[in-house]
Amino acid sequence: MCHQPWLLVSLLVVGATWMSAIGYAGEHDVIRALENVEVFPERFENSRIEKPVILRNKEALDEYFSAAHSAQIAEQIDFKKHAVVLFLWQGSGQDRLDYSVEESHPVTIKFRYQRGLSRDLRRHAQAYIIRTDAVLSFEGHEIPLAGDPATRDYIRVEVRGIINAQVMAIGGETTGVTISAGQVTWELDIHDPEMRAAVEKLHGRSVVVRGTLQRQQGVEIRERWIVTVESFSAAND
Repeated sequence: MCHQPWLLVSLLVVGATWMSAIGYAGEHDVIRALENVEVFPERFENSRIEKPVILRNKEALDEYFSAAHSAQIAEQIDFKKHAVVLFLWQGSGQDRLDYSVEESHPVTIKFRYQRGLSRDLRRHAQAYIIRTDAVLSFEGHEIPLAGDPATRDYIRVEVRGIINAQVMAIGGETTGVTISAGQVTWELDIHDPEMRAAVEKLHGRSVVVRGTLQRQQGVEIRERWIVTVESFSAAND
């Protein structure tokens, strides 16, 4: 028996507009770096760069900054809409932490860490004022800004289609893996390395994928539809 590709989309849109009506905010509206950050030395103990501190009120600021510094930061932020995200770690003086802003819905901020090669152990502190309706991730792992991510609007999908694990695109605007069901092709974003390796082995075969769908604005590719994969299984042909 031959099974046709199919996709099942369940929508949970609470108090939101459909995607065609969504506007995108500029980067300055979403994230702003704080300069000359000075943190209490004891706060670096057991700090890990992949575990940033989320400061959601003035009292939390007081635990990490001097009274004067805390007051200066508090003057720049509306805690109803923003939070301070503080990355603390100890490492090479050449360590770098960068980020990119993807104008998806919701807006996604992806942080990337580059480990330095010098052996001069130093303390690093980088702080940002970030809008709490944004999605924040570090090396592919989501960091909640406004409570439980499960409370946000989302589109959950289940797709049965053919895997292409050899995708290339101009400017690298691709996750490298897609699934096609009929005339519909979506990219697959697979955070777990073992899961990605397993999916890539199924190149050219039918697979059932489950996850959440989002639209992302690109440069060379104006509109990208990406499924963040939660689970998959080989289809029974």
